[in-house]
Amino acid sequence: MIVTVCQRCRLAFFLFLGLMLLPPRGWGEDAVSPAALAKMQELMAVSDAVESYDLIVENSTTEYGDWLEAANPGRRGVIDRFVKDVLVPRIKERLPDYYQQMARIYAKHLAPDDIDQLIAFYESPLGRKLVAARKETIPELTAARHAWWMQMQRDLLHDLAPEFQKRGLTIPRGATG
Repeated sequence: MIVTVCQRCRLAFFLFLGLMLLPPRGWGEDAVSPAALAKMQELMAVSDAVESYDLIVENSTTEYGDWLEAANPGRRGVIDRFVKDVLVPRIKERLPDYYQQMARIYAKHLAPDDIDQLIAFYESPLGRKLVAARKETIPELTAARHAWWMQMQRDLLHDLAPEFQKRGLTIPRGATG
């Protein structure tokens, strides 16, 4: 019970943080050099950023299950199978959209030459510059993640409504906003 309360508190905290960091008007309209964007995507690949987010999705199955069980009490077995077999794969299909947003945000904050040096010397003094850039981009990344999650949640639950119905599950209230 304490674990469930802690999970809900953690989830509530991240939802609150996401709401506080909603994107400003005109978000995503900044021009980014295609060369810088390509270099940033390469840096993300060599730094295992993509694999980290895949693991986050895979390790969040309990939270997804708890969220769905709130609308479907006593259906944990069906929910766990649904999360593993349907929901997580569908979320992972949409992660490249978020990776693209991450690359664009970082590409705005780092010059192409800097990105080249970071790829080649990831643990060099330029590695510290990447850490600094990450600190600068946390609000943008948080807003992008929140906006992506909210839109993905609405779209996914709408798209999967027949699957919910087929399994006798109820879509959580307010989820399709």
